[in-house]
Amino acid sequence: MKLAIITGASKGIGESIVQKFLNDSNWLVIGISRSQINQSIKTSNFIELLADLSDAKPIEQLKALIEKAKAQYAIEEISFIHNFGFTQNIPIIEISDDVWQKTIWANLTLPFVSTREITSLMPTGSSHLYIGSTLSLIAVRDSSAYVAAKHGLAGLMKSAAIDLAPKGIRANLICPGFTDTQMADQVLEYSAQAKGMSLRDFKKIMEAQSPLNRFLHPPEIADLVFYIANQKAINGEILSINGGFGLMS
Repeated sequence: MKLAIITGASKGIGESIVQKFLNDSNWLVIGISRSQINQSIKTSNFIELLADLSDAKPIEQLKALIEKAKAQYAIEEISFIHNFGFTQNIPIIEISDDVWQKTIWANLTLPFVSTREITSLMPTGSSHLYIGSTLSLIAVRDSSAYVAAKHGLAGLMKSAAIDLAPKGIRANLICPGFTDTQMADQVLEYSAQAKGMSLRDFKKIMEAQSPLNRFLHPPEIADLVFYIANQKAINGEILSINGGFGLMS
């Protein structure tokens, strides 16, 4: 049996990742979220941890669940998918210390703490898979904290890939482009309002910047996450999945 741990598991990309792993009976899944997972996707190999990831307290709960799973099943490997995130659109000269710290915590410090605390429980052949963003590679207006955190996540992944390789543990970063989620709509709504446009019209403009002429869908991100979790030779890579966004001028 393999164990997948997924943060931010109740909606969007996280929910699709949970579903993808649950579709394979070889995987036991621990989903961590502040709100309950959709009841329709729960199976006997799913463990739900309702917890607020705004601090490190749930890490101890997670450790206990992992130990319990290891005692009950022969866990061959663990894939930790660091998916939880937070963002707000605020100009850099207006962002408060509180919002900066909250954003850095959710998108960078929490993955670091989780990596540090959970790695010792992971068998050889396990992996950390960090969910970054196109903003791990580029910057946009009014997103300084999120951009800084997601760029930092790329550095954390590279360091983990080097430091954990002797333990037989891999690390990779997946960077989704615009994906049809509530979080994306929140970001796009801000930009749409700044331009005096409706969200629907602004999304059409953004979609036209992709050769696919559309946003991605969460299950498409989940497919790549699942693939990378099962590939033992891929380590230290930044993998963009954005439909070719940015190729067209």
